[in-house]
Amino acid sequence: AAPHDFVRRRRGRWIERHAAIMAGDELDELIAFTSDKTQAVRAQALEIIQGLTGGDDGCEKLRTKTNELVPKLLNAIGREGVESKYAATALVNLTHDPWVITEVVNKGAVERAMDGIRDGDGAPVNLLLSLLANVTTAESGVHVICQEGKALEGFYVSKLIQLLTTGKPEEEYDHAASVLTNITRDPIGRRVFLDPKRGLLASVIPFMSQANELRRERVAAALRNCCMDDIQRQALLNYVGTNGGDCEHEVVRALLRPISGKTVGAELNDHVRQACAEAIFALAKDSAGREVLGKLDAPRLLRDGYELEEHAETCAALVACGELFMKHNMVPADLQEGLNNPQACEVVDDDEGMVMGPGFGGGFINTVD
Repeated sequence: AAPHDFVRRRRGRWIERHAAIMAGDELDELIAFTSDKTQAVRAQALEIIQGLTGGDDGCEKLRTKTNELVPKLLNAIGREGVESKYAATALVNLTHDPWVITEVVNKGAVERAMDGIRDGDGAPVNLLLSLLANVTTAESGVHVICQEGKALEGFYVSKLIQLLTTGKPEEEYDHAASVLTNITRDPIGRRVFLDPKRGLLASVIPFMSQANELRRERVAAALRNCCMDDIQRQALLNYVGTNGGDCEHEVVRALLRPISGKTVGAELNDHVRQACAEAIFALAKDSAGREVLGKLDAPRLLRDGYELEEHAETCAALVACGELFMKHNMVPADLQEGLNNPQACEVVDDDEGMVMGPGFGGGFINTVD
């Protein structure tokens, strides 16, 4: 059969109906068409592959062809037009599988995605960032995007945070914040992010008080992860902003604000409040953190927030904070009665509380028009 006929008969409902029974040699032929000399044939083949990745059966079939397929998809994400969209969508969907992530990272997915973001003439930036969000849920992806041990260590991360703060339209760049959360789950990511010479921390703190909910959630989770690091925690405590006003201990202030019982401009996202409460709990575990929290009147602020809190996990972290404050005689007498009689909830265990939060992928994409 001619290539066009082969491709056309595998479109639409045929994909859903036959993905589970597509033979290996048919997949090989389909993958080969992605590098055909004719643009229309390549585009239709990539569209079919994208469709196959929209379901578990198709992904499982394509998983067996990763070695042949991934290089062709990575090559296609740099092309103009629909080819790059189809290829990037397929990669996003396939990289929900940890095994595929390893293969994709080893074949240069991080570098290709960053090149595509820089050049701006291939796959849409939101798809490339979604791909990076997926691959950085794995340690291998984090180490590559941080360029660990290389002369340009941290360059990719700096570029992503620059895009997060300046990229327009804003929603196209949201998943750069997911990448930030993911890299801070690893020591190399926290080291790169908190290096004062790069100024990355200053760039993301403002997102804690902005309207974009996904960005608030991801930045709060990243700060929480940094607070869990015994080595890097001091960098957060020592950070001084540059915009005047309450610049000293600006990070800690930003973490306290969503859980301080404010009714005007209250934080309505449960995940943001939970991340902030768990971050404060981590800070309260050592003397330097408690000293800063005491200066900022944290026991009183958290008492006010606790009285309004209904989210179970956030309540648990606030109770754990209260117990640490009581243990170290940080609670004024007029607050002690409330803290001695907390509402019923499971208290965060001292050791279990010191783990990194979950990673955030770029989401699952059914189809791209």
